[in-house]
Amino acid sequence: MAANTEILARFIEECWNARSRTICDELLDANYEHYMPGVEQPTVGPAAYQQMVDTFVAGFPDVRFEVVEAFGEGSNVCLVWIARATHEGVFNGIPPTMRPVAIKGVAVARIENGRITRITSMFDNAGFAAQLSAPAEKPAEAWSRTARAASQ
Repeated sequence: MAANTEILARFIEECWNARSRTICDELLDANYEHYMPGVEQPTVGPAAYQQMVDTFVAGFPDVRFEVVEAFGEGSNVCLVWIARATHEGVFNGIPPTMRPVAIKGVAVARIENGRITRITSMFDNAGFAAQLSAPAEKPAEAWSRTARAASQ
């Protein structure tokens, strides 16, 4: 069985970079929970997470994640990443700016029996907003709307 750090890195690569439509069902637990800044409730389940990915990709179609570092012990894994993209589409009400963005973040995950049960993502929403020249709360509100819609 692959090490848990390899499972999480594979998930990021296939979901976000390769745009696999099956990886969420393959690697996310049926009761998967995703937490992130600015979002009150977690995104729950593989389908809801895929919808969140689709919404982000619609606004940033060239998004690519680079895994900078991955480490962990047992079922707990931490992954440091950088996402780079160009804001080419509407992202939850924010019209395209055609500006490049680079978002640095950390994903802390729990992986049990080869399936990801939870990820808590932390990244700089204010820095993300500044790169789009949008008010600082706008991306957080957009993520929150995306996560709420995905969980319904």
